[in-house]
Amino acid sequence: MEASEALNLHRNAIRQVVESHRVHNARVFGSVVHGADTDANDLDILIDLSPDATSSDIGAIMQELLTSPAAAVGSL
Repeated sequence: MEASEALNLHRNAIRQVVESHRVHNARVFGSVVHGADTDANDLDILIDLSPDATSSDIGAIMQELLTSPAAAVGSL
């Protein structure tokens, strides 16, 4: 499955994971934005940290996204 397909299928779940931590303004960049993604691409997400965000917040986001059904389907 292409990363863009995984994003379309799991956009709300991804947004929920990101927003449940102290970050905001999540946006996609890379091959998905340019319409050049393939099955071999991952999904690149850029986030802005809130002033009180910690490395634990970033680690939790990564862990939750990598262990979600979206990760298994779309290589997040």
